[in-house]
Amino acid sequence: MAILMEIQGMYSFNDLILLENFRQRASRQEVIYLHPRVISEDINEIMSGDRIKTRMHLRISASTFTKIVQTIPRKHHGWSCEYEVICFLFWMACGCSYRVAAAFMGFSRYTVRNIIHKMLEDFLKLRHLINHGSVNDYDRLGLKFCRKAKNKAFIKFIGAIDGTHIRIKCPVNKHDEYINHKKFYSIQVQAVADSDSKFTDVFVGFPGSVHDTRVFLNSPLYAKGNYPPNGYYLFGDKGYPCQLSPVPVITPFRAVCTMSS
Repeated sequence: MAILMEIQGMYSFNDLILLENFRQRASRQEVIYLHPRVISEDINEIMSGDRIKTRMHLRISASTFTKIVQTIPRKHHGWSCEYEVICFLFWMACGCSYRVAAAFMGFSRYTVRNIIHKMLEDFLKLRHLINHGSVNDYDRLGLKFCRKAKNKAFIKFIGAIDGTHIRIKCPVNKHDEYINHKKFYSIQVQAVADSDSKFTDVFVGFPGSVHDTRVFLNSPLYAKGNYPPNGYYLFGDKGYPCQLSPVPVITPFRAVCTMSS
């Protein structure tokens, strides 16, 4: 009922009849059925590939947005897939409420809530895209690291591992567990990325107070010990152990050694 009242506030009854007839005639062409006042200029600019607006509101590049839209299953009714992707990514990027996302999109809160839940399911189906890649590409990835470092010593490095913190609201009575060294509440994310800036492994879930080493030792990556394969290595910072097995990680020297020492 609330949705009908909201729609009636935007259109007269005759307009609704005409809009429905037009929607039925053109549904196979994926026409966008929104009142002109509802479509904001920012959304139009994102849809047209504006790099600045896409980065500002969605925190991704315009090319990445296009790839996501092409990967998500296409719709065969209603508004186009692009609108649902924008709604979901805006909500994720801003960490905002349904009310704020609804105001940005021009939808009702109920519609935004349904879109976000649906898109979350669609995105989770894409988890297979984060994988360790093909062994045939490892030498190319190593060469790319060498070019970036301007040093041929990194020919066998195929990825870099590090942790980051996702800000959250503190769970009840969990202050000590979720407060991190940067003094805000978070959960830990451990990620491995290659020289193409693609994620090859992601592990999420430990509270923010946990050290990177503990997350690493309890991750599926460490438990399986099958990546990188023998002869290849990962970059790591001082938060990770320098080791050759089960996961070969090479870290910087903790101190400079001299001949006298």
